[in-house]
Amino acid sequence: MKKFLHMPLTVLLLLAALVSAAQVNPFMKKYAGPYYLLNFGEETPTAASEKINFTMDGKWSSVSFPVDDNGTPSKVPVKKAGTWKASDGLIQVTTAGSPGPTDFKWSDGMFMSADKYLQKIFVTNPVFLAKYAGSFKVLGNSEEHPTEFSETVTLKPDGKCSRSTPAVDDAGQVTKNPVVVAGTWKANDGVIQITFPEEGQDRMTEFTLNNGVFTDRGGNYLQKSLPPAPAVNYLPKYAGVYNMLADGEPATAKSDKYVLTADGKGTWTYFNESGVPVTVKGTWKASEGLIQIYFSPGDSGGKGDELLTDFRLKDGVFRAEGVVLKKVVTK
Repeated sequence: MKKFLHMPLTVLLLLAALVSAAQVNPFMKKYAGPYYLLNFGEETPTAASEKINFTMDGKWSSVSFPVDDNGTPSKVPVKKAGTWKASDGLIQVTTAGSPGPTDFKWSDGMFMSADKYLQKIFVTNPVFLAKYAGSFKVLGNSEEHPTEFSETVTLKPDGKCSRSTPAVDDAGQVTKNPVVVAGTWKANDGVIQITFPEEGQDRMTEFTLNNGVFTDRGGNYLQKSLPPAPAVNYLPKYAGVYNMLADGEPATAKSDKYVLTADGKGTWTYFNESGVPVTVKGTWKASEGLIQIYFSPGDSGGKGDELLTDFRLKDGVFRAEGVVLKKVVTK
């Protein structure tokens, strides 16, 4: 005790500050910062919205600009102040002169009282812009899968975004020309704020990360769109030498022969009435379970762009009407 009595006053004050800092409520540290205090039904803050700031010393202050009957914000701010406390999932706000605190409980990704909620004001973090960027379908809380009517929101790492809304004609059919609107977005840890112009004003919607899904206050959520699967090139898969035979016919030395190469080119060799082999060049296309062969038969001098027929894969064999392509297996 004597040691403390002989310490300089500045040292004692410094020790007291250090002890006080060590005793800061971890939830006050977590929840401190600026917020908008909004009524239920308000999604986007305006110039009149009350802005409240919670500091880690247990004090808060706010400023707002009430609107007049014409909707014009006052030039004279209304300032308030008080104290606050915090525990896990709870902020208790006491206004100077009020009989007791107002509880804001954490629910559905935000702090809510009986008639208001706190919307966090944050500076966007480029790390989370990059992390959360992508293309998303906007789905209602009862929707599991997107439909042709679902909106698509594309969030870019530079903070710009776009919304594509399917357009519907008079018959109720979705057209090929969606309505696309440009906007901006912000991101921080577990929060996305997306702003688009609507009816001449900016409208911001906040999505918070709950169980791995970004959800807004109305229950709408963002479902990340998977990138399209790479196109499969079936030419190398189906390339080879084939005999064209009548269904059930065995191959012989004079059977029609197709040589289909992976570059989409091919030759067709058949025997004319004199028993002389004739070879013509052509092209071919392929997709899953389908070979389309294009040749100009005989001595017509064609360009090889006449579709001979479609051969469809069935029971492991490419078939057309009454004929099959039987692959020649070389040993």
